[in-house]
Amino acid sequence: MYQLLLVCFIHFFFSVVLSKNSDNIIIVFSSGAITATKVPNELRIYYNHPDFVQGDSLRVYDVEPKSWRVAKPRFVMQLEGVSAFVKTGLRAPPPFGMDKYYAMIIRNDTSLKRYSDPGRFHWMEDRKSLLENLSLPQLFIPGTHDSGSYQRPGKDGIVKNLTANWAICQDTSIFEQLESGVRFLDIRPACTKILGPCSTYYVNHGPVKMVPMSQVIHDIDLFLNITKEIVIFSVKQFPSGFDNENDHRHFMHYLKKKLSHHIYQHSSAKRGWATPLSKYWLKNKRLIISYTSMDYLDSATFWPGIEQRWCNCREFPTLHDFLRSPAKWNSTVVPVADMAELTHNVGSVVTDLTPLTDNSIRAWADEAGGFIPKWYHEEFNSSANIVAVDFLHASGIVDLAIWWNEKRAQWSR
Repeated sequence: MYQLLLVCFIHFFFSVVLSKNSDNIIIVFSSGAITATKVPNELRIYYNHPDFVQGDSLRVYDVEPKSWRVAKPRFVMQLEGVSAFVKTGLRAPPPFGMDKYYAMIIRNDTSLKRYSDPGRFHWMEDRKSLLENLSLPQLFIPGTHDSGSYQRPGKDGIVKNLTANWAICQDTSIFEQLESGVRFLDIRPACTKILGPCSTYYVNHGPVKMVPMSQVIHDIDLFLNITKEIVIFSVKQFPSGFDNENDHRHFMHYLKKKLSHHIYQHSSAKRGWATPLSKYWLKNKRLIISYTSMDYLDSATFWPGIEQRWCNCREFPTLHDFLRSPAKWNSTVVPVADMAELTHNVGSVVTDLTPLTDNSIRAWADEAGGFIPKWYHEEFNSSANIVAVDFLHASGIVDLAIWWNEKRAQWSR
């Protein structure tokens, strides 16, 4: 009898220990941005396992393993340290190629950590009870840089290869970015004029015309209609056609006409950016439009522009040092966006005209996927608010943000 009780106690004790240890293990999936390789859009994994011991292994399955002892893994490796960035040789084309995979960290006969899609499509609503008392500046918000500068493989032919190196920043539509977990959109509006005010709105990247603004509006509207998620829609730069206050007034009117049923007005936020998420959900107004220029023309509707921290650099060590600088750490009072990507300059645009060279935005984003999860999990987790990236699925930023938001919410209680 006593032996049976002892065995039960030992089993319970180690179950609790393993449970606590597993809470500190993180596994992050990403999908390589490069398609012209032996394994296009390769599934990559960043893991951090603080209690690593020699002999622990990582296993990846393409069906949900009811028992890891029975299921046949597609990828197996012995872990060699506390953290690493691993290429699996498996294909995971965006936007949903990662969703079919499951990962486990195994020690002896025990699964320490089991990982699959964390519910990116509605990650905020799923964690409503955890997050509702936090404000937007207190969250880790995954975003995309130049969100409207996208070209979906085999679907869009928006920009010729001559400009693809530096103009294309994403390979999924606005709706696909949102359903993949993005909650911050970086949009650069432009317009055409025919002997008068703006007649047609679209998105620009620098001087290059990208997608119609109507498509962006449609995707945001559709996503908010079918979810309970909260989205920040940041408009800035206005690279073409916005010449005076009237141009901005007309565009503001256009946005309100199309999206008024979703907009949480700035004047409704008595606590400003400190407004808890519960208020957005209570009013079912879950779109915050941040207007980085002349927001004073309608400050009742539009929120002030969100500061974007730009390194404006072409080397990853320089980007790392910039993101590490204490000067950029936010105070959880107002939102701040880390633009976590390398940037082309005029010289590189002129010289890097060969399609998809190693200096293309796509190639840079693919390489950044090996750094971003490590930086933001191991170094910048306390200072991260909005983190915007190129080629979203190459970064793993959504899964990382979800994990850290759960931790922040638990710690705030």
